[in-house]
Amino acid sequence: MDAAGIRPSRLAERAGRSRQNISDIRNEKVSPNIRDFGELLAIAEEMSPGFMERWVAELVGASDVFSAGAIANLDRKQLSMMLHLIADQLRPKSPSPQHQAKSKEEILAAS
Repeated sequence: MDAAGIRPSRLAERAGRSRQNISDIRNEKVSPNIRDFGELLAIAEEMSPGFMERWVAELVGASDVFSAGAIANLDRKQLSMMLHLIADQLRPKSPSPQHQAKSKEEILAAS
């Protein structure tokens, strides 16, 4: 976040969260639910336009299925599926099938 010009303290203030909560999320001590995660991404995008594009490019690599500009072209359903995939990856690993992340192929087939 700091590289994008977003100070965690400002993100916390804008999101109505404590600095400790943002720190815990960044340090993987807690995982936000999907709604909160989406809200934090939206606030980060407002604070630093292009944040989500850069974040997705860093997350999946520019040569992978998504290009840096692809996030802007996702519809609500596709973005929701992507956020669910990311949330699944952030959750502690569980043997329960409903907590296992879908493959990129399953996500692309569903869109």
